Amino acid sequence: MSANTSTSLPNTPSSVDLPAASRAQSAGTIQVRITPCPELKTLATEWVALEAASDASFFTSWSWIGSWLACLPPGKLPDLLSARSNGQLVGLALLGRHRARRHGFVYSRGIHLNASGDPVADAIAIEYNGFLVTRGNTSQVQQAMLDHVVSSLPDWDEFYLPGLSETPIGLDHTPGTLYRVEHKPAFQVELERVREKQGDYLAVLSQQSRYQVRKSEKACAKLGAITLHAASDLSQALVYLDGLKALHQPYWIARGKPGAFASEFANRFHHELVSRAWGRGEIQLLRITLGEQVLGYLYNFVHRGHVYNYQTGIDYSLLEGSVSPGLVCHARAVSYCAVQGLELYDFMAGDLRYKRAMSTRSSQISWGVLQRDRLRFRAEDALRSVKRRIDKHKGTGKVDATTAAA
Repeated sequence: MSANTSTSLPNTPSSVDLPAASRAQSAGTIQVRITPCPELKTLATEWVALEAASDASFFTSWSWIGSWLACLPPGKLPDLLSARSNGQLVGLALLGRHRARRHGFVYSRGIHLNASGDPVADAIAIEYNGFLVTRGNTSQVQQAMLDHVVSSLPDWDEFYLPGLSETPIGLDHTPGTLYRVEHKPAFQVELERVREKQGDYLAVLSQQSRYQVRKSEKACAKLGAITLHAASDLSQALVYLDGLKALHQPYWIARGKPGAFASEFANRFHHELVSRAWGRGEIQLLRITLGEQVLGYLYNFVHRGHVYNYQTGIDYSLLEGSVSPGLVCHARAVSYCAVQGLELYDFMAGDLRYKRAMSTRSSQISWGVLQRDRLRFRAEDALRSVKRRIDKHKGTGKVDATTAAA
């Protein structure tokens, strides 16, 4: 099958192009609207106020959302989905629009929850995504917002919901649609358990995991004392971020991957994010050294006691053999976060061996897409099924992932 090609859909006022979407729709006492994205200063005021009354993750906080919007070109801004109850704002989300063509014959007009649909811009990889809603009637507000998108927007084929921490109810029962979803585990460390062991993180891990970390620490210590340094101000944080990129990019490029900082958009976004969120105490940039040598950097987000390990940059050339400098860096970071009184250290989505070994619990993150019942999607699904059978027959075990939710 051929690679995907995409073209962007101009962001035009929904009140003109989508008259049904610009009218309020009631779901009980909840009124939902879709409007063009307002001025960011105006949106910031509403978003921050609603965020304070919600169980927002870092990825639905204004730090992430505001930085993302600030980096998008003016013509690419998403629409705003809002919900009110008795005149009070109870829900917000952003709907990016993007046209794509897969395999040369599967044409799709996509809507993307808190994302643009542009593969380059969305490579910043949102997780713990969802509708931003007030506490108390979360399910009712989410359902009203979802129903409004499905019933009031006529010009979409697929509704993408990337990195959901909680799947909105009703997706599997939306008439005339099919919901496809891929689940990924997210492994975490409960930091209170570390504190209960007097700060001994290794005491909460399995015997095999303790052995691997200690073996790696012993190898590292031969090169110098293992020390963790946390960036103390914004200037130092940006220096650490540059240091992380310098280690991260060559490692992934050598493995045939672009790396998290491959695009100009990603670099601009992360500079904006660190600059915006630093003063709120939501950015953690850590440097681990062996004497005078830098072993690695960790780029974490901190939000309501939750530490999200977003990216790392490790100098694997310092050590050889079966030892893992990454385990050493994470072990020091977890111990540091436990001392800081934080609640959870999150390795985020991905079923990797080191994440399983270093964690004490797991949750689930989902990438879903709600598809209209279209002949082209049925054909695509049939071809995908054939490919799976062929791969299984070959013994590869490979599964085609044509879309993010396939």
